[in-house]
Amino acid sequence: MPSNTTSLIVILGFVSLTLISLVSGVVLMAISNDFYIRNRNKIMIIRVLLQFISLVLIVLFFR
Repeated sequence: MPSNTTSLIVILGFVSLTLISLVSGVVLMAISNDFYIRNRNKIMIIRVLLQFISLVLIVLFFR
C-alpha cells in the first residue's frame, strides 16, 4: 500500500486535471469556437472519467 503522501499527491493530481478540464470546457463553450463544437463530447467524456477516478481515489484513501 502506498504511503499517504503519495496517495494525496495522486489524488490532488487527478482533482487538478478534473478542474482544468472543467474550466477549459466552460471557457471553450463561452467563446463557442469550432474546436469546442467538434470536440465537446470528448471533453465531456474526459471530464467525467477524471471525476470518477478522483472520487474512487478519494474513497480508497479515506477507507
